[in-house]
Amino acid sequence: MRTYLLSVILSLTGLETLTADTVVNKGSAGWSYLHVTDGVDPAIADLDFNSTWFNPSIGAYSGVSYNGLPFTTGGSTPFEYGGVTGITGGTELANPGTGKDRTTYFYKVFDGGPGFSDLQLSLLADDGAFVYLNGVLIARDGVTDPDTFSKTSSLGDENNYDDIAIIGNPVVRPGWNLIALSVHQTSTGSSDLGFDLELNGTPMLGSTFSGGWAMLSPITSGNGYDPATGDADFNTTWHSQSLGSYSGGSYDGPAFTTGLTGPFAYGGVDGITAPFTAIPQPSSGTRGSAYFLKEIDGGVDG
Repeated sequence: MRTYLLSVILSLTGLETLTADTVVNKGSAGWSYLHVTDGVDPAIADLDFNSTWFNPSIGAYSGVSYNGLPFTTGGSTPFEYGGVTGITGGTELANPGTGKDRTTYFYKVFDGGPGFSDLQLSLLADDGAFVYLNGVLIARDGVTDPDTFSKTSSLGDENNYDDIAIIGNPVVRPGWNLIALSVHQTSTGSSDLGFDLELNGTPMLGSTFSGGWAMLSPITSGNGYDPATGDADFNTTWHSQSLGSYSGGSYDGPAFTTGLTGPFAYGGVDGITAPFTAIPQPSSGTRGSAYFLKEIDGGVDG
């Protein structure tokens, strides 16, 4: 194992473009599913079903309270019934019969590892689907809001995995995450249903709510100051100093505060609704730069 030092002035700099890794594989296990075969909307008995089913608290994943129909556990993708051309293997579902075909619900808890951004979704859905990550809608395939049991979709392509546009900039968090799908029919007379997916993303070196940060926000008596005024080589040494197990160069400037957790902010920053660590706010007219360091594990091969 080798450790590295990530140095930041307000934002990440100097990072190479990383290749995408597979986060959730095609043909993956550990799925739970609710396959309604009687044609009865689950929201009739569970009034908040449409706002809770895709984000339940399951195992180590903390979502919301769900008290609707029980999901069947231990399924593997692909799921299908009726014969979907592009799907082989996986979990065979019961065919509800003509007139009872509506929507089937799926979710899977998975380990997000270091966290992933720049997500890419490859999906085969017959006929359409809403896709959620950690309780947030991240993709639609052939469907329009709202996501209800009786919602129908446009005719899907059952032969190919399609790259589906991601809504916004969602991320897979370090630790446990939940991906969920509702798969919809093009009509109640549809003879088949099926889905499989692959989720890819770029590993995040420093992720939201990550710990182990060190920070210097230089302020004296409420006013910001330039650290290089008292440390002539500050600008060439602060970002390569020794930290934790990382052995860097000599640094004799102002001390960094260690053991902090991101995100950091002061004064209100769009996209950071609740900073975990508040940055001390210098007086107006004296505001300069804040400096951040984090030791990261580069693994055996980097």
